[in-house]
Amino acid sequence: MKKEDNKTWIYLLCSFVLAFWAYGVFLYPHFSQDTYAKSLYNQAWSFNDAISSGRYTFWLVSTTIFKLFKTRALNNTFSNALCIIFFAVSIYSTYSLLTHNSKKHRPIAFLLSAAIFINPCFVDYFQFPECNIIFSFGLILVIISAKSLFNDNYGIFRKHIQSALMLIITVGIYQPLINYFVLLGLLLIWNKFVSTFETDKKNAFIELARNLISCISVYLSASILQLIVTSIFHSNQRISRDYIQNITTVIKSQASLWKMQSTGNILLFCSATVLLIIQLYKKYSSHLPVPFVVLLTLYAGLYISSFATHIVAEPWLSQRTTSVFYSHIVLILYASYTVLDKELHIGIIGIASILICLFIYRSNNLSIQTIKNNAYDEQIVYNVMEFIDAYESKNQVSVNNIAISRDKYVTWAYPGIHSSYDLNVRAWCYTWAVSGLIHQYTGRLYNVVPMEPEKKSAIFGDADWSRFNYDQLYAEGDTLYMLVY
Repeated sequence: MKKEDNKTWIYLLCSFVLAFWAYGVFLYPHFSQDTYAKSLYNQAWSFNDAISSGRYTFWLVSTTIFKLFKTRALNNTFSNALCIIFFAVSIYSTYSLLTHNSKKHRPIAFLLSAAIFINPCFVDYFQFPECNIIFSFGLILVIISAKSLFNDNYGIFRKHIQSALMLIITVGIYQPLINYFVLLGLLLIWNKFVSTFETDKKNAFIELARNLISCISVYLSASILQLIVTSIFHSNQRISRDYIQNITTVIKSQASLWKMQSTGNILLFCSATVLLIIQLYKKYSSHLPVPFVVLLTLYAGLYISSFATHIVAEPWLSQRTTSVFYSHIVLILYASYTVLDKELHIGIIGIASILICLFIYRSNNLSIQTIKNNAYDEQIVYNVMEFIDAYESKNQVSVNNIAISRDKYVTWAYPGIHSSYDLNVRAWCYTWAVSGLIHQYTGRLYNVVPMEPEKKSAIFGDADWSRFNYDQLYAEGDTLYMLVY
């Protein structure tokens, strides 16, 4: 055991290597539409806005950062480096959690831990340097919460209070982070169940029920308290009451969520499932329905809980809110890991390694596209400034206002750029981001306002473009009129 413990530094080092490999491109300065706006309109997030989103912890940390640095949008390179470090710590902490007091195959536990946090959906975090270090630190708090709940050295009262407190703080940062508490909790619950099922079935089910109740009670305590807080301050406008509509939206999104995965990811998921079913049949042939039904129930709970925030709060989905969806395979692989014979562990290692490589490739590709997206936005800034300079020079006037509208079918993403939800969307498509966008690259400040429909119709008619050209610009007096293609 001592020999194994002496090698823990290798797993820590590998955690940092994988995290920087997957997300290191984001050390290059980059921006999103939110960052453009927040770097210009430099003010602390109001308490009422924070409470209306249920993000009391985020408000406290964000306000502290603003007081210290006088900005909500910290330096890109610094914030993203710190975010990557937090991901590395999350990988190693999860590995430590899964291997605590265990002599099982540690490389597999490490690979599965990495597969949770090396996830292309986390690229969405890096779009927002004003948020990412707080969000990623929340992942560490989730791990601490799960570790506290399953710490056998604590009394039942202490571990529930400590776990619930950590989770309450976490959901106050960002509600979807609670999904990782569910994932980690179910991994540990399954491990405890399957390790005693063969020798003592009765106690296995007693412990299964006790652990499930513990997880659910901690989960509900954090969720209900947040709803109470938002209700007390009468600012729960983001809490939807149309649950049927929310459920319908979530159901309709399932096909697109699966399609967002590459063919390789889906094949790996199917391979892992087949491998697990075969091994369950081989090991529990006389009692197959029992562990199979237990695992199926746990997986169903994970799947449904992944969309709880969208059902209760708001149905709008994004990569950062659905990132745990692409970690579901880890539960399947971990279940296989706990029941497979040692000689078959190579199958799990192979699947997990390929999965991580695919996720790293996808994350790097998306990060490069984010930087390209910024470059395209920046080029249009210079084109617009060139038009304004020529107009001002010719007419001896100063342009102070920019009135913006969209053409008939606005183009949300540049050619060759993958965009979904609000990832890699053209900043020009958001009127509220344009002033900050221009200021970021030129230092100029303009009053950006929506264009009146009558003015749009008179100047541009029913025009529609698929790329930028100067016909989209028209100047009159101190105002530039721009139709975003």
